[in-house]
Amino acid sequence: MFQPLVQALAGRGHDLTVVTSVPSSAPLPSNVYEIAPIGVDSLLDTFGNIFEIRKMGKLAFSTRFDVNTFLTLIQKGYADPKFQEVISQSYDLVIMNGFMNEGFLGAISHIGAPFVLITTMPAPAFLTQYTGNYLPPSFVPVPFWDLSDHMTFSERLINYAINAFFELSGMFLYRDRYQSVYREALGQETASMEDVYRNVSLIFMNSHFSLNYPRPNMPDNVEVGGMHCRPSKPLPKVNIFF
Repeated sequence: MFQPLVQALAGRGHDLTVVTSVPSSAPLPSNVYEIAPIGVDSLLDTFGNIFEIRKMGKLAFSTRFDVNTFLTLIQKGYADPKFQEVISQSYDLVIMNGFMNEGFLGAISHIGAPFVLITTMPAPAFLTQYTGNYLPPSFVPVPFWDLSDHMTFSERLINYAINAFFELSGMFLYRDRYQSVYREALGQETASMEDVYRNVSLIFMNSHFSLNYPRPNMPDNVEVGGMHCRPSKPLPKVNIFF
């Protein structure tokens, strides 16, 4: 959903600087500058064979995550001369993918512009809480599990435990390590992850209330499901013989 957003903003005359791990395959307009300091292959290598990991269970993807390799990639990103040049400039707005980008929150603090998060699914509780939007685990299921809004008591406990797992793992396993990496690159005075998150202006979610379970959304948690869709084109007319 990110490339259509870039194309739409560029089409309205905005000047965009895009930092991505998946370079655009189509020619870019003159008002879009794109760099890819970390390739998508390097990112996928931090997880191993994702198809095999999927067979190991629902939380295997999180537990098999190689944070040390990922931290090395973040260091590589900050060391990239083009990335250093990009974050030394001023911007009116920063838009960032809400997942797997915690290590680059330091860059947002360094730039100092308002920023927006975009999630490709309903934003989980560990993100919405920074906007004051607390999702009750009694009826809002985590998006990583096959639970509904009508949970038994045991399912509510499981739902609460999964939320707690992501919150505690981020707090004790990742947060300080991410901060140490970007503070080493940008200076020890760079804001903490929590302080950066608390200044998020909006969370755009690629979801729609008609396709998901009911959930409370504050005004700054906006569902934009289908934002990347475009008007359909008619199929070519061909002669078919059966």
